[in-house]
Amino acid sequence: MIFIGIFLRNIPHKSYTNTLANIKNFNLKKPNFKIIFFLIGCITFSNGYSQIDSLRNIWEDEKISDSIRFEAIKKYYITHTYAEPDSVLVLIDYHYSLAKEKNSIREIANALNEKSYAFFIKGDTKKSMKS
Repeated sequence: MIFIGIFLRNIPHKSYTNTLANIKNFNLKKPNFKIIFFLIGCITFSNGYSQIDSLRNIWEDEKISDSIRFEAIKKYYITHTYAEPDSVLVLIDYHYSLAKEKNSIREIANALNEKSYAFFIKGDTKKSMKS
């Protein structure tokens, strides 16, 4: 909608039909639009990786309280279990060992539950039932 508004603002308003004809002829072959869409894609792509890195920095930092570390792990699960169950399985092993180290029964149970769920998402129901 913004692009159409910018486009319409630069058109001399002789008639409504001329404006509609110009909108129909509007295309993305101009290099300015290609650059804009490329930059938007790069920003979106890099933002996803910076979020993963910031969550990883939180759960690996031993100076931060355990509850915040476990919360960062849960946020990673929420955003990555469907898309990347294999990478989640690696994190689950870390989650389980951290929970065991801290003697947190609730987090041990959460790690095992998440492991079962990740195997279920992968389609491995036998391992899902074992976990």
